Amino acid sequence: MHIFFSCGETSGDQYAAAIATKLLASNPSIQISGNAGNHFERAGGHVCNHVVSKSTIGLIEPIKHIPFYLRVMAATKRYIKQHQVAVVVCIDHQGFNVPLAAWCHKHNISVVSLFAPQYWVWGSSKKAAKFSSYCDHIFCVFEK
Repeated sequence: MHIFFSCGETSGDQYAAAIATKLLASNPSIQISGNAGNHFERAGGHVCNHVVSKSTIGLIEPIKHIPFYLRVMAATKRYIKQHQVAVVVCIDHQGFNVPLAAWCHKHNISVVSLFAPQYWVWGSSKKAAKFSSYCDHIFCVFEK
């Protein structure tokens, strides 16, 4: 089985690394790759695109990284198809992961979200519900 992690911030990289460590310890034959950073790589995951260094906050700052993320999205889709990825795990990074999850859903690739979408973060309950419709599983890591 091949699992692909998609995260864009340091915290997501750390979560992906922790999960990768456990998965590889329980089954070393699992293939693990993703768009991540150094934590994930040190945990044994194959980093397809180092994206954590491009992490931004706000409305204006991310604009300069749009060409980078368009290239990463195209490369990610090619990689997922070529390597027959079975599951894509989305960790935060909604600007990138929502379109990726939609594409995966359309291509019958399982999507798992590590964090349940919260309408107060996403701007509306409709956006959160739309993303949820792309996911096969959503994990809630925080208590009520």
